[in-house]
Amino acid sequence: MPLSNAPGTFAIIDQHNYAAIRARGLTGAWFLNGNGSGRFYVRTKVMATGRPDGTNLLVARLILHAGPKAAVHYANGDPLDLRFFNLVAHRGHSRRTDGDLLDEAVRRRSASAGTARTNTTENDAQ
Repeated sequence: MPLSNAPGTFAIIDQHNYAAIRARGLTGAWFLNGNGSGRFYVRTKVMATGRPDGTNLLVARLILHAGPKAAVHYANGDPLDLRFFNLVAHRGHSRRTDGDLLDEAVRRRSASAGTARTNTTENDAQ
């Protein structure tokens, strides 16, 4: 998977995990994003989370369905290697579940699209 902000850099992911992530509604670009401590991870952005600039989701957490108080480690030390066998969940300090944020964004998008369709239908009837 090419990373949009790092030309020539690719993340490695199992095809079925990539398909599962896309099926959940995440179709945007993937990119490298720092954690503020000199480490970089593969993330993607989801809009409609209540934040005007969207929310960055850690792709590895989505693959593992990592919940709160779980951290993802990379068995071979490479955060670009998102193959399932390389991802290991450990006890951690995360306060969120990236999958839940994604699901909420999809619900908000669907509700917003439904409202837009309803308004269009009502305006057409007038």
